[in-house]
Amino acid sequence: MTTRSDEKNFVEDLREWLSRELEPDLRELGLDIVAHHPVLSDLTCDLDSGGRARPTLSFLEQDLVIGRWAAAPPEIQPFFRRVRDREWLLLPRIVIEVKYAGVVSHSVMTYSDIAARLKSVHGDLRFYFLMRAGSKSPEILGRHGRTFDRIYQLVRVRGAKSPHWPPRFRPGDLAQHLEDDVVASGLQRLLADIRSDLAAPRVWTSEPLA
Repeated sequence: MTTRSDEKNFVEDLREWLSRELEPDLRELGLDIVAHHPVLSDLTCDLDSGGRARPTLSFLEQDLVIGRWAAAPPEIQPFFRRVRDREWLLLPRIVIEVKYAGVVSHSVMTYSDIAARLKSVHGDLRFYFLMRAGSKSPEILGRHGRTFDRIYQLVRVRGAKSPHWPPRFRPGDLAQHLEDDVVASGLQRLLADIRSDLAAPRVWTSEPLA
């Protein structure tokens, strides 16, 4: 049976691998890739005790974020919630929710709702959902994850499997997993899609982007 540490290790290995593979692309575009980082997800507004508008800017931690760092205006920093660093924002271009194994339909629908929240704030965001192993059919994944831009189930598990499968994931294990041609093919597809989405903004116009 897999644990949270397996998933955390998988995410960290993926970040290191993607950083190496995408290094020229990220450098050219001025982007960074970060693991377990909070992303601005909501803006709400209520009244303070003096009857004045009081905004709240909330953040949700995401597994992998490819984005651009930007200085946060001092005027809005006091209204940040659930975030430690108030001076810098990571404006996401691509967010990847990562699961190692054991994904149920409720999880897919929950993260699909989170994707919708983030995309309502960040207009040029693509949101991916990546599973190392899962049992869901493509039809179910597409229906339950309708707001994901891309879904990757590297290995589909069919039938009964040993409770010890997939194996525990320790730091550095990604190299071993890449020896599996199916996993390697899926991750190469991930790389190609990231490069394509970073090169093509969601809104194209003849005017240069600000």
